[in-house]
Amino acid sequence: MRDPFTEFERDGWSRAADGYARAYGPMTAQAIPWLLDDAGVGRGTRLLDLACGPGLLGEAALGRGAIVTCADLVMPMLELARHRVRRADYCIADAQALPFADASFDAVTLAFLVGHLANPLQALSEARRVLAPDRRVAFAWWRELEHTAAFRLVRSAVERLGRTDVPIPAGPSFDQFSDPAIGESALLDLAFTDVRVHEAKLSWKTGSAQKMFDACLEGSVRTAALLRAQEPAALAAIREDVIEAAKAYADERGVLDLPMPAWIVSGAKP
Repeated sequence: MRDPFTEFERDGWSRAADGYARAYGPMTAQAIPWLLDDAGVGRGTRLLDLACGPGLLGEAALGRGAIVTCADLVMPMLELARHRVRRADYCIADAQALPFADASFDAVTLAFLVGHLANPLQALSEARRVLAPDRRVAFAWWRELEHTAAFRLVRSAVERLGRTDVPIPAGPSFDQFSDPAIGESALLDLAFTDVRVHEAKLSWKTGSAQKMFDACLEGSVRTAALLRAQEPAALAAIREDVIEAAKAYADERGVLDLPMPAWIVSGAKP
């Protein structure tokens, strides 16, 4: 029986692939050097990139001389990656049930994936299973809501002007891994060693607050579902509120620079 939350994410990302690549791709790509470094990716490394998205991490790993396998839950994301990175292997895969043999890879990366999974601990366990001994896994997830400006502005507006009790399939809290102790404990509980946690100071640079809000509607899943479930008048009020509040992060030309820091968590399989 298919998990409703996984199917919700699968359907959502099938629709949002292009919007994500345009709006979020350049922002999340800022975490790539940290992920590759912490996963120990270099020349000859057999890398599995889970939730590869538009292929930006795979492209960077190939630039280091790695042997790359890009995996994603949905075909539209894999198609974007194929257009960008032609020298990688590609696979449709649920990170919670990987179709790879034990110890198949020298590194596994999960860039901004764990908060989109019905069972993130199972995905980390699967990453450990397919990882060779003495090799590393690394994942990224957003910092707490008070630090991630775009998420905070949208959530605050919805709470004040709309409703949060919308019909979204039950899943783990989006901000579960925003607590770095949770990520660290997850790897330690799975018997990873040399666990490291540090902050990546990402930012979202976009031409206007309107573009930022549109990206939330067109390039996300849970946030998009939350916004689309609002009554039309409430959605209009939320949009206006977010755009007004975002002006605090604009320069004299109106270009936004929103702080969007993330945690990078990594560990080694003994």
